[in-house]
Amino acid sequence: MRFKRRGATPAPQFARNRPPRVQIRSLRSLHDLEHSSAESLWVSSVLALDLDGSIEEREVRTPMVRISFVVNGFVVGGIQRSVARIVNGLDVSRFECSIISLTDDLSAAGWITNPTVRVVTLGKRAGNDIGVAVRLARVLRTLRPRIVQSHNWGTLVETVCARRIAGVPVHIHAERGTVGAHNWSPGWRTSIRRIVMRLALETVDVAMTNAESVAKRLCECCGYLQSRMIVIPNGLDVRTSNGDHAERSKTRRTIGARDDDIVVGSIGRLDPVKGFDMAVDAVRMLRAHRSDVHFVVIGDGPMREQLSAKVREAECASYVHLVGHHDDVETWLRAMDVYVNTSISEGMSQSILEAMAIGLPMIVTDVGDNARLVGGPEPCGLVVPPNCKGVLAWAMNWVAASVRVREELGRSALRRYRENYTASRMLERFSHLYGGLEAGIASGPCQQH
Repeated sequence: MRFKRRGATPAPQFARNRPPRVQIRSLRSLHDLEHSSAESLWVSSVLALDLDGSIEEREVRTPMVRISFVVNGFVVGGIQRSVARIVNGLDVSRFECSIISLTDDLSAAGWITNPTVRVVTLGKRAGNDIGVAVRLARVLRTLRPRIVQSHNWGTLVETVCARRIAGVPVHIHAERGTVGAHNWSPGWRTSIRRIVMRLALETVDVAMTNAESVAKRLCECCGYLQSRMIVIPNGLDVRTSNGDHAERSKTRRTIGARDDDIVVGSIGRLDPVKGFDMAVDAVRMLRAHRSDVHFVVIGDGPMREQLSAKVREAECASYVHLVGHHDDVETWLRAMDVYVNTSISEGMSQSILEAMAIGLPMIVTDVGDNARLVGGPEPCGLVVPPNCKGVLAWAMNWVAASVRVREELGRSALRRYRENYTASRMLERFSHLYGGLEAGIASGPCQQH
């Protein structure tokens, strides 16, 4: 049931007069975007007690919660995967979602499977594009969300400004990953950036993250109190059956691995922060003692050529495989025997959760929340120092040498995933947060929501 707001500025006027660099690409029609009302309702049933004592079922209309997610670009990355899981999984009878990409890069748009999600790009130029905040405000005025959620430094200031101009009631800012720690070089520009970040965060209604380590790093970066951050861990859905053995063998054969070989694998963007060059060195050391080990990396990125050259020069292409980006990472995970994360900086790794859901034993570097995910009384893997190829090679050899060890660690990984990191758990937490904010009952500062 829909109502039109009296006196509202007609959206078609915005569509005709928008800047030429603004593009609206929607999984619904542009007509729906321009003519949708701000008063969409979702309906639930409750039991009501009448004055005469009889009980009847009544419909209760509650405003549809409109949420716009702002990202720098909808590219292959952890932020985008998280946003896709949220918009795909939220109850469409309660939540109406849109994604606003500051740049025109929508290379990961295939992750969006919810046909009601609207996608908007703003044509942001490289570097500082002051006009993008104005264009963002115009889009927010048209979409009329109740909540806008920005992600990381690349969208924070723009969303703070646009939210004020457009009059969006609630602003959530989500920080993930490295909080700029690996690319904010010392200097006066970085000092100014830290001050601006702190001032901008003071204006948002909720600051949240997916990892305790990120909340701590944000405090160290700009002085924003860790205790004020809401932490909602990542969650995902993966088919947790053993899969098809024939499919596993087929995938392994594409890299020349036999059924009885040990396939060590990793998933991630080919970026210096992921430490894949160190992983290649560790595998080379391991091959001096074991000839049955293969290493496969699923992902693409700016280090592709550099890593490929390293593999060629080291003459290890027969057992180190850079297979590029694949949408179906689950198939590759099921072909692995051991999962490694070699990052030198991390928040809460979604690829670790994906490997955990498959039941893979893990070897991870002690950065971000990796040790929290893998360690503990019933560990599901080994934690090694970052940038230490010798220790990594030893850990790989120790896990590869024992089927029993791999099976025990794998069972622990699967159990931990099912208890803590399913998509339903994550979506329940986000639904509670968004619903509470819409109702004006925002949660107070807490460690985990």
